[in-house]
Amino acid sequence: MPPTSSASPRNCFGVDALRRGLAVVGAAAWLAGCAPNLTPAQWRAWDAFQDCRELAPTATIAVLPPQGGVRFRSRDDEREIMSRCLNERHGYSIR
Repeated sequence: MPPTSSASPRNCFGVDALRRGLAVVGAAAWLAGCAPNLTPAQWRAWDAFQDCRELAPTATIAVLPPQGGVRFRSRDDEREIMSRCLNERHGYSIR
């Protein structure tokens, strides 16, 4: 009768831990490759948008150009609020 243990007889001590460790390292490397590569101007625009978002919670970023600035979508009643905040607090002019 075969053994009833759930451990595989072929696995040596530490092989499962090594596999888990390699999986974690692989996942971390994959996630690092997916990290956003934003320019400093894009980071400033992102931060400005997030700062003003409390005033216009339905606003979402549509375009974040590499040279800076931000284009967004929002409800009509929040568009002016977001535009004014971006202009007055952060110096962005929204057309």
